[in-house]
Amino acid sequence: MSQRVNDECAQDAYKLIADVSKENNKIANDDERKKENKAFRSIARSFPTKVQTNGLLVAVAFLDTKDAQHGKLKVALEAWVEKKNLIKSKNLTKELVKLDRDKYRLASQEVMAYAQWVKRFAEGRWDKDGEEKK
Repeated sequence: MSQRVNDECAQDAYKLIADVSKENNKIANDDERKKENKAFRSIARSFPTKVQTNGLLVAVAFLDTKDAQHGKLKVALEAWVEKKNLIKSKNLTKELVKLDRDKYRLASQEVMAYAQWVKRFAEGRWDKDGEEKK
């Protein structure tokens, strides 16, 4: 992955974390806000391992079955692989099933790179209790 592409990946991941943080900061209840931050941080931390262990399709299908916090990551992944011209619609699960082996492998690599950046930025933004780091 070239430096320019890696920088673009990092920028998109940083924007996702900033957007999630901004959305969660609208929650008036401090405990609820921390809970949402903690939940997204947990999802971001575990997703690369899910992809590596189970494969991209299974990991994305897992996101389909979960709550809104999981959905935020799925929407971001869909936008990223669409931006990289690997899929043509916003239904990542459906599109992954259609990909040939080489494109599936490329999509997996792209998603892993993106997910690693999301994980780094989430860990840098929130502590393990969901508190914003200063």
